[in-house]
Amino acid sequence: SSRQAAGLMKGFKAVIAADIDKVFLNASEFAEMHQLDNVECLAVVSNDTTSKSTRALGGPRMTDGLHGDYATVAVKKSDLPRVPVQGNNFKLDGKLYKVASCTEDMGMLNITLVANRMGVM
Repeated sequence: SSRQAAGLMKGFKAVIAADIDKVFLNASEFAEMHQLDNVECLAVVSNDTTSKSTRALGGPRMTDGLHGDYATVAVKKSDLPRVPVQGNNFKLDGKLYKVASCTEDMGMLNITLVANRMGVM
């Protein structure tokens, strides 16, 4: 019945929510405390300063001597006051980035950030 299916789905979502805290965002496993837009919370952050990130995002290397410092942030959606929007500013541990993309999956946000810098690669 549809009531039984709804109960199973609710149970599944509860299991996933528990796994987010107990496994993925477990401070003794993957996650660390970070400042995300002035909110301190557990997140998994990976950084990349090479041009391969640009290719991974499907775009060409930046022009005019600009190169990107990239960060990918995985955080529980409920830990942030708002969902980041592409093109908006976003602070990660005090450093200013632009949101390149933000996707949500089962209560988790995957945020790709880019900070432009001048120089020759």
